[in-house]
Amino acid sequence: MLAALVPVTALLASVFVLIAGHGLTSTLIPLAGSSFGFSDSSIGLVGSAYFAGMLAGSFTVAYILRAAGHIRAFSALSALTMAITLVMPMVAEPGPWIGLRAAHGFCIAALYTTIESWLNTRTHKDWRTRVLGVYNIMHFAGSAAGQQALTFIPPTDFRLFSLAALLMGLSVLPLCFTRAEPPAPPEGKRLRLGWLWSIAPASAVTAFLIGWANGSFWSLAPLWGSKIGFTPTEIAIFITSVIFGCAAAQLPAGYVGDRMDRRVVLAGFAALATFCSLLLAFITNLATAATVGLIYGTALPTLYVMCSAHANDRAGPHRAVEVSSSVLFLYCLGALVGPALTASLMNRPGPFILYLINSAVYGMMFAYIVVRIRTREKVEAITPVEPEPVRVK
Repeated sequence: MLAALVPVTALLASVFVLIAGHGLTSTLIPLAGSSFGFSDSSIGLVGSAYFAGMLAGSFTVAYILRAAGHIRAFSALSALTMAITLVMPMVAEPGPWIGLRAAHGFCIAALYTTIESWLNTRTHKDWRTRVLGVYNIMHFAGSAAGQQALTFIPPTDFRLFSLAALLMGLSVLPLCFTRAEPPAPPEGKRLRLGWLWSIAPASAVTAFLIGWANGSFWSLAPLWGSKIGFTPTEIAIFITSVIFGCAAAQLPAGYVGDRMDRRVVLAGFAALATFCSLLLAFITNLATAATVGLIYGTALPTLYVMCSAHANDRAGPHRAVEVSSSVLFLYCLGALVGPALTASLMNRPGPFILYLINSAVYGMMFAYIVVRIRTREKVEAITPVEPEPVRVK
């Protein structure tokens, strides 16, 4: 395991620092928007704009990597993300924030694809989900660290935006001093959604549904917390508990995912997310919400890891950028729809609708994966395996 991590150690260190800033920003923005007097619909649009930007970023990242390479692309995108974060408290209005959050999403999508394609290219299939699990541990450990600033600085204070920007800027330092060779620039430059569907339909469909549910949660969970009476500190505690759950499950899930059909693991965590979402819809106590959130968090990144790893298994390492960008595109497409629709309903039925909708989406995901597993088993059972012809030398 250690040998598999050595070539990507600097990258993982950069991920930790980058996501400490990004995780702080993700929780800060809906809270700051609410403090500035933004309506719920406006906050939902800001969340959807982020995923619209991610959609555009996933569409164009292959061009960026082909032109600049992985290290220069990471450095440029981190610097741009830092600048966008610094501008946000200067123009605290819904309109500018929608545009800035979209630009932020563009950069983050390109950064995610850069990181994940790097990891998939440099990792053997037998270690893939475990290495991606360590990546997610660094991701969520960084995010949990960033959240803690909310416990002693109010969300309207510009220093939180400055701290997040500072961390994003510092994330380039580990990569600047690494001697590890980055992957070669990708050969392909375009999304191949039809191709992804043909090789891994389970990944194509679940990527969209994961984006819908997970995007709604990360965009609107802070708003849900404020509407049921949680203070900013209590919201940070709840989000941190979810993040700890995200990190805790990665190595065990990766170990299992490297030894069995990844779709089975995907189905199991979809069922768990369905159940936890249903529970959270009826919880208003912080201790209970944090406990369920810890369990719920084990599913959120694992679903995406298994989805991505399954597609990469079918495609091969030379197609890592195409797979990463295509899966991320479908994820962002779902995340573009989810927050806007859910936020528009949170005023009328109530904030609990966030988790009822998510429970339904995860339930559809579980049902589809089970159908795909059974369909493939039937095809393999009725399709005879033809022996390879003997070649005369």
